[in-house]
Amino acid sequence: MKSSRSCLAQGALLSALLMALGHSAGARTTATTPTVAFTAATFSALPSAGAVTITVTRSGDTNSSVLATYTTIDGTAVAGNDYASTTGTLAWASGDGTPKSFVVPIASADPGNNSFTVALLSTSGANFGAPFDATVSISSAMSSGSNSPSFYVAPTGNDSNAGSLSAPFLTLKKAQSAMKGSSTKTTYLRAGTYTVTSTLALSSADDGERWQYYPPDGVDSAVLNGNNSVSGGLIAIEGGSNITINGLKLENFVDYGILGGGGQNTNWGAVAEDTGNTIENCDIGFNTITSWHSAGISLSGPNATIANNYIHDIGSQGIASYAYYAGQSINGTVIKNNVVLRAVQRMSDGGAIYTNMHSGIQSDYVTIINNYVADQGSANTWGVHGIYLDDLSSNVTVTGNVVRAPSVGTGTGSGSRYGTNAISAFLDNSGNKNVISGNIVDLGSSATVSTVVFYYDSAEPVDVGMEDDTFTGNIVISNFTGGLKTNVSGVSRYAYFAYTPALGADPKGFSYTIQNNAYWNYAAGGPVSSNGTVASDSSPITEDPQLSGWTYEIASGSPVYNSPVNFAPIVGGWGPTGYVIPESGVAPSSPH
Repeated sequence: MKSSRSCLAQGALLSALLMALGHSAGARTTATTPTVAFTAATFSALPSAGAVTITVTRSGDTNSSVLATYTTIDGTAVAGNDYASTTGTLAWASGDGTPKSFVVPIASADPGNNSFTVALLSTSGANFGAPFDATVSISSAMSSGSNSPSFYVAPTGNDSNAGSLSAPFLTLKKAQSAMKGSSTKTTYLRAGTYTVTSTLALSSADDGERWQYYPPDGVDSAVLNGNNSVSGGLIAIEGGSNITINGLKLENFVDYGILGGGGQNTNWGAVAEDTGNTIENCDIGFNTITSWHSAGISLSGPNATIANNYIHDIGSQGIASYAYYAGQSINGTVIKNNVVLRAVQRMSDGGAIYTNMHSGIQSDYVTIINNYVADQGSANTWGVHGIYLDDLSSNVTVTGNVVRAPSVGTGTGSGSRYGTNAISAFLDNSGNKNVISGNIVDLGSSATVSTVVFYYDSAEPVDVGMEDDTFTGNIVISNFTGGLKTNVSGVSRYAYFAYTPALGADPKGFSYTIQNNAYWNYAAGGPVSSNGTVASDSSPITEDPQLSGWTYEIASGSPVYNSPVNFAPIVGGWGPTGYVIPESGVAPSSPH
């Protein structure tokens, strides 16, 4: 069994399980059903302790293995300033009933920033017990994070300086060298523009480092400018772990803003696999290359967190999570609260948010939650997808996201091996047990966007079977008249495309559950489409979800909150601190 739940965003305590996934505390629990829960509803720590230990218990039957994914969520304490954003997976083997713990580093606290939330995000082999979230209080005041032991760099600095607030370094590489030779592992970047001429390469020698904006200057006030000449990432993590990049602006690079690899047979050779890295509150945009090997953020390795970033104006993938090479894993990765605008502008066959498990490891669990995606693609691109689960991606939970329509004219250019446009809100390529639920999907006015494409690729290194993929409890809206104009592999006019046996379906088996989604076309007389080549929506609900605005606010009396859709409110709070969704690009189908 697998349970998933909605993650609450910054400034709010998790208060309910995601109704759209049909789980609640204690739901479907018998006397022997395993459950996982925190040992307490509150935890506390002194700032001087440097960390807080959080414990999770397993109860009930121990005759099977259990996994539980956890994450941290900002409250009055802010990740990067007061504590370190932490995400991971706890594992119990069959017969193991002992409690499991994880550690959240505490950076600092002050009277206005003193608590955050830890939450169980998803489980495999168990249900949620209570409490499934807990408040962590930092119990005494101390100086703000910017006054804790740290180095500083500034555009007006000098590498002959001591690297202090009053005498900062000039370059990031000087700060990197200083941190390697010191117990101090934080560098603050003062506001201004830094001209980057070569990649800042972070390795295992940089484990535990934090690179971030100086809080009094404001988030994304430090700008790393590659002048369209730096390849391989403005920042590259090459086998490093527990590294945090917080609140920096990266622009004008050739391929990657931030690139993470590691593991076996990578571009960097035999280096350790990255683990537990965090990219948050960054503004990353404007690359120049038209290539598959490029993205705003591309990370590999388990337990990565990509949160509250603004990724924009990218030729290929906006955010990518890769386990491509043999031995690589992205288990426990969480992609949350990001804004991705105008991705896949030049490279066809891409996604605004993208995952890849070509390595063939099918025990990984990834969560894509509460992101805002819009305006991907261009007239000269095809195979454009809002969220793209590629190359055997399995056990991926996609929930609470807003996926807006692609850019005007996307897919109208030349054809491809996928068909004449092959654009969709979601694409699932050769994976299984993927859960897409509780999202708002805006197909726009073109009538060319498929809701979901279930694609099978016989060239994958293994065949895992495309079984137990689900699309339930979503809101799907549009604003067009006439019939569908979708086209995937020469097959037209279907909302849900999957390969039939005649088209070369997965010989190992395939099954798709599509049901209880709410559909509404805002165009007068416009059709509602829920048909599929293999599976249609078995119980489509045609009802006005009562959406409004560019953030798709749902009216309190909306019928989608009721059974059978049971939609959970979209959390919002997207992007870096203070970010506001722009009212530009392809407008929402709903009133705005």
